[in-house]
Amino acid sequence: MAPRRRPRQPRQPKATHVTTLRLDGDIEKRLKHIAELKKIPYQTLLKQFVDERLYEEEKRMGLI
Repeated sequence: MAPRRRPRQPRQPKATHVTTLRLDGDIEKRLKHIAELKKIPYQTLLKQFVDERLYEEEKRMGLI
């Protein structure tokens, strides 16, 4: 008899924190335009930008 497999648990999203960020109207407009072209929410695009920049800075500083 084959061993029983446990049902796969749904993946839990990472905990997020709310941060307020004030942007110039022009920056917000440009961000939303690029997000629209990529068909993703602008907040998601902003998080991607921050994550990419943090990675580059950590790499430059030898932290990773």
